[in-house]
Amino acid sequence: MQSLVRKYGKHPVSTYSGTWYPSTSLQIFEIKTLILDKYGFKGTFFTVCNFIGTDGHMNWTQINALQKESHDIGSHSMNHKHLSKLSDVKLQYEIGQSIPINKRSLTTMAIFQIKKLTKC
Repeated sequence: MQSLVRKYGKHPVSTYSGTWYPSTSLQIFEIKTLILDKYGFKGTFFTVCNFIGTDGHMNWTQINALQKESHDIGSHSMNHKHLSKLSDVKLQYEIGQSIPINKRSLTTMAIFQIKKLTKC
């Protein structure tokens, strides 16, 4: 970490989309506390709306606290589905419904555009 601080200063990019753990998981919140806060880094967290407030996941109070600490919050999806495998209708639901939920619950929201979905 010290080499990252020397090379990039206190603002390298850290993004959490949650391959193993969605960004809303408490494990990610704990990692943020242990690593990002320790070194003064900021991250970008993508919320999975239907996971927020459920067992093992952050609630809106914790997510808003991240935002107040200058971390970016973006919208991942409703259910953390593999987006490249969804029909257009399901894709519209997963992405299209999560954005308004985040906008209602956050002061600001990081906006990222998906240009092309590719199969992994």
